[in-house]
Amino acid sequence: MGGPSLPGFYFRHSSLYHLLSSFNFIKPNARKLALSDIELPFVILGDEAYALLSYLMRAYPRRQLTEYRRLVNYRLSRDTRVVESAFGRLADKWRILTNLSKDLIWRTGL
Repeated sequence: MGGPSLPGFYFRHSSLYHLLSSFNFIKPNARKLALSDIELPFVILGDEAYALLSYLMRAYPRRQLTEYRRLVNYRLSRDTRVVESAFGRLADKWRILTNLSKDLIWRTGL
């Protein structure tokens, strides 16, 4: 198994990265938080393996964390777990549907 296995490497070589980095992609505008005038942009969550990008939010380095940065890292970590769990559930449902369709094709001989 040759080559790098870093998530950041694969992201930089993905079609999503090239689409987001191109000037042809129109990013959604920032939206106001509920009951607030604070506007927040849409971002992708990542970890330390990813480079800093204007549309990618990642944790602060673990060295010399202030209390504020520690809190931000905790919340990002929690949010990342929620997203990973959602993708896991989606993958499980997709696997069930894929296996069901394979079983159906096998039974009907299509």
